[in-house]
Amino acid sequence: ETALSQSVSLQGDESALKNVSVAAENGLHAENSHLWRLEDSPQVFWESLMPPMNSFAPRLVMAFPSVSWQEAAGAFAAECRSNLPEDAPRGDAKALYDLVRRDVRSVTISMDSIPVAPATPSEVLERGFATPLEKALLLEALLRENGFVASTILVRPRSQSNIVETAPRLKSFSGALVKLTTPGGDVAYLQCDDIQRGFGEISGDLQGARGLDLRKGVLVDIPARPADQEGTRRRTTVEVAEDGSGVVRHSYAFFGSSAQGVRFISELSEKEALTWAASAYGADEPGVKIESFAHSDFDKANEVETIEVS
Repeated sequence: ETALSQSVSLQGDESALKNVSVAAENGLHAENSHLWRLEDSPQVFWESLMPPMNSFAPRLVMAFPSVSWQEAAGAFAAECRSNLPEDAPRGDAKALYDLVRRDVRSVTISMDSIPVAPATPSEVLERGFATPLEKALLLEALLRENGFVASTILVRPRSQSNIVETAPRLKSFSGALVKLTTPGGDVAYLQCDDIQRGFGEISGDLQGARGLDLRKGVLVDIPARPADQEGTRRRTTVEVAEDGSGVVRHSYAFFGSSAQGVRFISELSEKEALTWAASAYGADEPGVKIESFAHSDFDKANEVETIEVS
């Protein structure tokens, strides 16, 4: 049951409270006090199409108003940088991305739970595992070491509430991307937190999200990927024999997040993959059987993944 009334008070030394400035962007604030109160609130029950609760529920955000986004980003980035070893990996952007994606094991720990200073890129290379933020910092370091223009961006997913821009606070973010700018001026956003995610693919929740560029110290918007780089295309042909039997052939092409969604098949045995295909494509119905099932090499995380099933 949602509480019908709630209050949050800020307590402290009087000399400290005099320096507190209040920006009541969300919720009611009692004038000349440090008490926020919500009363006679109607009960709210979650429905599938509702915005996130934090986008309209009162919340109290603590920050240091004298610190700018640029100062916060600069101080944090300085703690994360280190010189890479002389034998650090070399290669093009795709090869470096694949190395971090496949060879550095992901440890899913929220940014609220990690130390103020994550492990440095050199430490990550040595130990072989990292949080999503540490993997992004490593990828940025490797790209820059190989002559590319790259920067790490802390990101707040769209499913969470908006960033309070008047309160610079690194814990506003829970994800990380690397912005890569090619010599030709093209820009790609890289998310290397999942071994099944390909070069340039980012989750839908981060497309259109707000982020903080640690190099420039400015808030930026992550663009949505073009429509032709996301989704699924299917072509179906049917051959009917004289006896009434038939063969249905499906040809699928998967792009972006859709491609990531099918790469798990590479981890299945041949028998498990056939069982999955039968369930996914209707071949588990009475009188129906799979004639053939093939797919692209998912381990390479291709730009376009394909599945052929008859």
